[in-house]
Amino acid sequence: MEEIIDDTNDILEEVDDTEEDVKEIDLESVDEKPTKANKTIVAICQTCNKPIYDTNKIKHVETKKHVGRSTVVNRLTICENCYLKYNQKLKKIEEQKVEDYNKDLKKRLTKSLTLSFLYGLLGIVIGALLGGGLGATLLGIGAFTFSACLYLGNNVVGDVWLSVATWSIHLPGMIFGFDLHGFILFFVFKLAIAILSFVFSIILIILATLVGMIVSIFVYPFALVKNIRKVPDQLR
Repeated sequence: MEEIIDDTNDILEEVDDTEEDVKEIDLESVDEKPTKANKTIVAICQTCNKPIYDTNKIKHVETKKHVGRSTVVNRLTICENCYLKYNQKLKKIEEQKVEDYNKDLKKRLTKSLTLSFLYGLLGIVIGALLGGGLGATLLGIGAFTFSACLYLGNNVVGDVWLSVATWSIHLPGMIFGFDLHGFILFFVFKLAIAILSFVFSIILIILATLVGMIVSIFVYPFALVKNIRKVPDQLR
């Protein structure tokens, strides 16, 4: 709801546009009208500038405005009519968010079934080239569930893959002399570290993918049900 509250300034401006323009309110002229002679103005609507005569019809809304890194909160007094229109616009915004969210779920589900199927076939082909048998089938299933979980995006498979792929090792420092021999050793050491880092990164990516495949086999059924049931954990 935070984004909806942040949009209250724009919503109130739209509500204001639907009202008649009231530039000034002459309190004396209002009191002189026969229908308002015995009524007292208790508040002025800060949206449409119309007088409010009944305290029960005074409504309050809070608006948020971002100024740099800080947030300024204003409490506005509005009439019952503007409050009704304000809630109607909030409801439309909420309905639009739900509609967009459902479209995103459908798009993710389609990708998880179509593209992941192709990745599964690719996994079976690679497994067949490596030896075939049960391993090829498991590799195909793992490739399908792994990519499907990533497309669905409502599970921990992506976090597991990233945590394994970003493992790092700390090598001990070395001291080199400032002579020619020391500089040669320094560049050789840097080159060796670069090659080892590249190889280590490739190994980590392969390991992270294998771990992700294993985890995804157990996670995928729950992720699929979660998407189909439209669990609103990603709705903001």
